[in-house]
Amino acid sequence: MLRFQKHILGGLLLLQLVASWGTRAVAIWQSSGSDTKSTRNPGPMRRASRGKFKLTALGEMKDENGVHFGVESYLSPDRVGMTVMHNQFASPVAAHEYFEKIVSRAEKIIVRGKKKDKAGKVVGERAELVVSAGHANESISAILWNFESDLYEIRSSSSIANRDLERYLAN
Repeated sequence: MLRFQKHILGGLLLLQLVASWGTRAVAIWQSSGSDTKSTRNPGPMRRASRGKFKLTALGEMKDENGVHFGVESYLSPDRVGMTVMHNQFASPVAAHEYFEKIVSRAEKIIVRGKKKDKAGKVVGERAELVVSAGHANESISAILWNFESDLYEIRSSSSIANRDLERYLAN
């Protein structure tokens, strides 16, 4: 019981955001401060290190449709807790369909357009959204994008921190 409570306290924001999607956490691991390796394909992203953003927890979950996601929790330099979700779908079409599903549930679409790489080449679609936090009258910021068959989503209370983490992970 104490070990479970320790994980909840250490990953409180992660669990709170995971719960806001009507999902259940399958597993959670606390970062020991050393580099963490994942067996999942990170696509065009790199792992955050001790530099600008701190990786604080890793986990897996399934959403209400049984879709499996890898979950990473980060802490920004301004101490904003952030969650990154990733899934590699069977095809780019499946990733795009799920992208559309999430966008259709948004409370507000701030920006929607093409996702471009550093060279300016279009590699997918991207949206900045306001989504329900799962609590009465509470909303949070989200950035969602697809890249080939991969789908990524960043959620936090700060749209600025979300954009900073998106840029940081893409480098």
